[in-house]
Amino acid sequence: MSGVSSSTSDRRQLAQFVALTFGISWLLWLPSALRSTGVADLPEAVGLLGLFAVLGPTVAAFVLVGRQAGRAGMRQGAWTWGTELWLQEARMEIRDRDRKECP
Repeated sequence: MSGVSSSTSDRRQLAQFVALTFGISWLLWLPSALRSTGVADLPEAVGLLGLFAVLGPTVAAFVLVGRQAGRAGMRQGAWTWGTELWLQEARMEIRDRDRKECP
């Protein structure tokens, strides 16, 4: 029985993540979309909000982790994600350097 409730919980968390991601992203893209279609007469600076829309999944993840695991979970997640990004960047640098050295 615990497998069923875990699966339901996982689905619920995924649905919350997807809904929150779309909500945040579209909230930031909407002013730009309204301005570009002529529906709303907004200043050009409003279009810059759309640049931050790509952060929707990251913000949603932090919100949901914070809600479930608190500050400690957010700190651990930030440390883990930051470390993984740094390692990925280091691997790419090494790979690029190796490609340049090989004729």
